[in-house]
Amino acid sequence: MKRRRHILAAAAPAAILSGCFVAAGAAGFNDFAGVVNEGIDGFYQAALVSGLAGQPRDQGRPAGESILLLTDKISAGSGIGAWRKRLDKEGRDRVKETIKRDGALGPTGALTECAETAEIPGVFLCQSFFQNDLNGIFGRLSFYAEGGYELGRGTLVDTKNWELVALNLTTQGHDLKRGDLLEAFGKMSDACSKGKKDLCPTPYEAEFYRKILVPISRQYKSFVVLGFSYQAFDTYQSNVGHEMMHAQYFMIKNYQDAVHEYWLSIPDDKPDSDREKIKKALAEEGYDPKDDALMENEFQAYVLEPGAEDDRLGQFVPAHRAPLTQVLRKHGVAPIQVL
Repeated sequence: MKRRRHILAAAAPAAILSGCFVAAGAAGFNDFAGVVNEGIDGFYQAALVSGLAGQPRDQGRPAGESILLLTDKISAGSGIGAWRKRLDKEGRDRVKETIKRDGALGPTGALTECAETAEIPGVFLCQSFFQNDLNGIFGRLSFYAEGGYELGRGTLVDTKNWELVALNLTTQGHDLKRGDLLEAFGKMSDACSKGKKDLCPTPYEAEFYRKILVPISRQYKSFVVLGFSYQAFDTYQSNVGHEMMHAQYFMIKNYQDAVHEYWLSIPDDKPDSDREKIKKALAEEGYDPKDDALMENEFQAYVLEPGAEDDRLGQFVPAHRAPLTQVLRKHGVAPIQVL
């Protein structure tokens, strides 16, 4: 996950919530609540119930649907610019239609497209038009996978939880493994079936489940879903580059081994050692410093991403980018460069 700015954990929840768009409701999930733990066949049967499983994946958006799984692969290295231009036109058209109809600007309805990357089989990039739309889909899922300022990973929160709302204001990218996604939706399904309506999937989450998670779960036993948005604080090269490095860490053993080797080589024998200072800097953004795998994964992505000098771990780039890159090369791998 990539976060741009730190919102103080001490900020009053009511102040954080004011004026913030929060998705709510669980329409469309009742048809397949309870099947998450039955395996992929259960996922597919659930999609059949909703009438979406057999639908062509790139023949336009059905009425009331906003999330689309593209058939063609997209190169994370060289294809993002053209993809952004296409989504830009559709997003702007939706904004104009909303203003014309309602007299005010509202959310674009989670306008999002997902595609498998050409570089790594089983890695899917999802691009939303607005950052609000992005985090309306992935915010709670990432919170479950990584935790927040105070609550740890594995915690399912409702959409009004102050930590989630604070993180949604700053998060520009997401990286979610198959296991975390299925587990999170399983928890949502279980809670929803027990009448905990505030923990039911939102319409955006439910649509992502049906349209994206079901088909790719049937295709791959191991996969990663990445998310970024057209509208963001940082450049798309920085955001997509950051998330692709997470995908490489998750999916390519040599890459993960190299990062782990380098992370362990960073001194941590004193409170002011680099590894401890890196962990402290990441903890200020809501990353759990006790999660060693999360620490080393975020470290490598923040240090190697384009524009790293101006991001969260910028002060550590001069000392660590070049030697980390050398270790990666020794293992026969290199970060994917986003143009």
